[in-house]
Amino acid sequence: MLGSNNSIRFPHRVTIALVALVLAATACGGANDNPAGSSPSNAADSDALVSVMRSIGESLDYDLHDSPAILGGKASLTVIGTVTNVADGRVFGVGETRETEPAFLNLTYTVQVESVLGGDKSLIRGGLVYVEIGRTKEFPVETFQKATPENQRLVLFLDDYTEGLGTFPVIEKAPSIPEGAPVLSPYADGFLIEDVSSGKLIGGFDHLDELPPAWSEGTTTVDIFTAEHFPSEELAE
Repeated sequence: MLGSNNSIRFPHRVTIALVALVLAATACGGANDNPAGSSPSNAADSDALVSVMRSIGESLDYDLHDSPAILGGKASLTVIGTVTNVADGRVFGVGETRETEPAFLNLTYTVQVESVLGGDKSLIRGGLVYVEIGRTKEFPVETFQKATPENQRLVLFLDDYTEGLGTFPVIEKAPSIPEGAPVLSPYADGFLIEDVSSGKLIGGFDHLDELPPAWSEGTTTVDIFTAEHFPSEELAE
């Protein structure tokens, strides 16, 4: 899912879009797929990951924040980190397993925190954050595993999403998330990818030039972006 601070943890219009996607998948044969988890791939660049994220973003309608600083002030936690594991996520639904429709699937990125740009550091456990992204059957876990390069760095504006999907309970836990660890969700405009080949910071669900102008300032590298928008960066503990 994608982060927000409202009662269901992400923007209402995103909720509607994701629910519609899952219901459409259900009508076409269900949301069940084979759960899996692994280390990131040996992809040479981040193009495949950008492509997957923008394919998801094309299906969503969400509110944009005018600048990184504004979103940073709203997010539960903002970090720079490196993906260490890509795995199946929690499943929300109405039955005992994901085989009963509707079922809402997720992906879990385990991210090693490099630095904290703002927010509640108690949401970090053992130097890690567990980042949950909503997906449908059309985006199986293997797609994200193959698309995510080894040593993939991200700038993440995260919401505390531990409580999950409102009225839909958790029917399957995420195998990679330790019991009791917080679960975080990125804001739609707060998932920024560093290209592993060029080192350039690029957008995630959106091209940076499709976001408000402030998002394109100081985006040459992660370090320049941090210095531009978060000059008082703190090292992660």
